[in-house]
Amino acid sequence: YGLELNKYGILKKTALSYLASAGFCVAKVRYGVWSTKNKSDVFVDMINVNRFFFNQDAEDPRLSDIYRMGEIHDYTWNELKRDFYTGSEADMRVLREEYASVLGRARNQETNRAEDNLDNLDFYGSANNNKYRVFEVWRKCVRVVEYVHDKAKGEELFDEIHGKSYYDNINAQRISQMMSYGIDEETINSQLIEHHSIAEEYWEARWLTPN
Repeated sequence: YGLELNKYGILKKTALSYLASAGFCVAKVRYGVWSTKNKSDVFVDMINVNRFFFNQDAEDPRLSDIYRMGEIHDYTWNELKRDFYTGSEADMRVLREEYASVLGRARNQETNRAEDNLDNLDFYGSANNNKYRVFEVWRKCVRVVEYVHDKAKGEELFDEIHGKSYYDNINAQRISQMMSYGIDEETINSQLIEHHSIAEEYWEARWLTPN
């Protein structure tokens, strides 16, 4: 459904052209508002390889050692408001302060071509005076979570909210209740929650200005 919705035939041709010219291609799957459809749905975006970056010490050809990556965005003022303005005066003040130097530039490049913008792409600022630079940065982080296998409910999950003591208390309640009914130890053990703490990797996203 998602591929059909995003015109997969065009995406395949774009991916092939990037593979032929740059040796790699980058796609991003996200969920957002389709203004032309008046609803939220899945997007599949092909990212121009000139706008993609990642940690330069990566050695694995499978890219398993990437821990930081991102995309360079150049937004119009309306696109900037669409994504970062919630309607409050504080939001608008922050946007105007962050992009004060850009807002003060002359608006004389309405006819900038896409190839001109890419050929003159600078990391810290847009080549188009009508655009505003935003960095979308994804960073791999590590957190401690509780691995939980609740055999009684048939559930297996990674809990980032509740820790060891929470599940120890649940097990203690189950033991007390089943012992009061005279249930044997083997059956009791089969109904307890198996759990332990583990380190889990996850990705965190931030959107930054050049400042």
